[in-house]
Amino acid sequence: MKVEDLFPEVCSVTGKGISQGFVYGDGIIIESDYDLLKVLREAIPEFNADINIGSSKSKSGYTLERDISDKKLLKFSYKNKYHYWTQWDVIDDELDQAYDEHGTLYKLKDGNWELAFDLDDYELIGGDGIETELWEHRGTGKTISIPIEIVRDFNNIDFRD
Repeated sequence: MKVEDLFPEVCSVTGKGISQGFVYGDGIIIESDYDLLKVLREAIPEFNADINIGSSKSKSGYTLERDISDKKLLKFSYKNKYHYWTQWDVIDDELDQAYDEHGTLYKLKDGNWELAFDLDDYELIGGDGIETELWEHRGTGKTISIPIEIVRDFNNIDFRD
């Protein structure tokens, strides 16, 4: 894998490799404002429980309404430090892991980027049996296609009758 095809982070929502995006909460990495808004809308009850600032006043204090505009929700979240925007450094020699555009993890080994593949984390679910195998991650359900490398070792052929 060439370093120019790799990204330093992976989006927690889409699974894509990214070099810029939002960080929400305790390190949830999100690529786009569209995906951030989905996460923020799901978090409105949490915001109302945690903070006494919002868009409309109720008997118990301030609350955010479900129909708050996208712009106001983003402003509220940013102002109250629920999320921020950042760019991650380009991959360099100090980084020992990175992701391709599909979010597949690669690790730096002996100066080369190699697919980080732990068989205990994946289950073989298919493939064409000739050129590729399809593996599914047991925890996330994410699938990856891996080329099959056929190695012919003519020194270890057993010629039996």
